[in-house]
Amino acid sequence: MAAVRIKAGKLTRIRAGYQSRKAVRHDPGGSHALLQLRDFDDERREIAVERMARIVPGSIAKEQVLRDGDVVFLAKGARNFAFVPTGLPEPALVASYFFILRPCERIEAGYLAWYLNLESTRRLLSRYVGQGTHMPVVRREVLENLAVPVPPMTTQRGIIALAKLADEQGRLL
Repeated sequence: MAAVRIKAGKLTRIRAGYQSRKAVRHDPGGSHALLQLRDFDDERREIAVERMARIVPGSIAKEQVLRDGDVVFLAKGARNFAFVPTGLPEPALVASYFFILRPCERIEAGYLAWYLNLESTRRLLSRYVGQGTHMPVVRREVLENLAVPVPPMTTQRGIIALAKLADEQGRLL
């Protein structure tokens, strides 16, 4: 049985990351941790939590605070990727060049991240990046309209388990 395709905007709530009004500077007494691209390893498989900046944000929306089960998606640059952060200091925000995708009960966060990281999905998204910009940007509307195949939960969980094994194999090699 083929998986039904549903637009990502119907499967998730998509929010922009935290937009700082000035340069981000680490404040040891900061109330929030800020996840930035520099906190990821080169393969974008792990986060160095100890390197995360602490900040005192200006006004933030409640939806901008990361929760377990959120997917972060790097929208700016040539190497877009999705990641399910775990074990972050609380409360945590993500930088403005990321989107926060908060999945509904029909889709597992790990499966959604896996699908967004597929080379075929990246190629598809690259067709719709902002034109005439210095840096390629996947716009929110493009992400919302992306048709995602949604297999049964057991299949999604199986794919997540296989993806974790493939990541582990990559680390070991």
